[in-house]
Amino acid sequence: MKKILAILLVSILSLSCVSALCEASASNWPAGNITLDVPASPGGGTDMVARVFSQTMTEVTGKNFVVVNDNSGGGTVLSEKIRNGKPDGNELLFTNTGMCRVIADGTYPHPFDEFTVLGCVTTQGRETGGIWVKADSQFKTLSDLVEYGKTNGLLAGVNGTAGMSTQVLFDNQVGIDTIMVDAGPDADRITALMGGNIDVCFINTVSAKAYAESGDLRCLVVLGEERSEFMPDVPTMVEEGYEAVYPGMYILLCGAPGMDANDVAKISETLKMASENENLKESYAKLGMEWEYKTPEETMEIIQQCQVDANAAFQLLVDKGLM
Repeated sequence: MKKILAILLVSILSLSCVSALCEASASNWPAGNITLDVPASPGGGTDMVARVFSQTMTEVTGKNFVVVNDNSGGGTVLSEKIRNGKPDGNELLFTNTGMCRVIADGTYPHPFDEFTVLGCVTTQGRETGGIWVKADSQFKTLSDLVEYGKTNGLLAGVNGTAGMSTQVLFDNQVGIDTIMVDAGPDADRITALMGGNIDVCFINTVSAKAYAESGDLRCLVVLGEERSEFMPDVPTMVEEGYEAVYPGMYILLCGAPGMDANDVAKISETLKMASENENLKESYAKLGMEWEYKTPEETMEIIQQCQVDANAAFQLLVDKGLM
């Protein structure tokens, strides 16, 4: 009787093998080397995370994960390459939820549900970013900047509509209207700020920490809810009496639409393994990043909330006559 029951149990499990583990076992991904398309410039925050991530995925899978950077069209060129690519998982998009902002303004009219969302590669940690000025600027505190900005024009460097969305959320909080200048990605905004071409700009703490340590730049306020590990003496927006304004930022892994469910399950399972890698955790910590494993379904829920926030920020730009 025990033998019969055992046989029946095995049969039932075989017939009902629909779990992620069973689906993953039916996939041979990765069959070869994988290309990670990063729609960001080399040396930026997303690129640095991509390098750490690719190394860990190479260790976990035994296949090479090769990073390719291309920020053409504000990252839309690589996004389109993946959206129209083969659904074999051999080439993946390494992007972030900042893409929600260019979806909101119609610059890139292809939401994430037109891709295969595979999971998060970072989750929102304490490191967000802040409002930065030159170290020798007349603005020593956020209050200095706000008081000046209420009666004078401030040149704020931004990076496209996505940067405008962050800046307008900040301006709305503190009650000023900056003059926004498209100054490009982090590295270019840092150069513009140090050269005196702009007065103030938002920069990720990871990208700018070295300039704070060298005494070239000063961070007036951190936009998130927690103080930066890299700059613990800088107050947060909340401490200054405002709400946190920086939109949630998650780095994501996506594939072409129509990927096989078995491959999706295998990639998700591999991401879970990578997220538990101690070397990766240590490397991420140095970049001010964190990673808690999320399923593709959980990741899509995060994206949907980020899209709601991005739509609200864009509407604020419209209401102010900036779009």
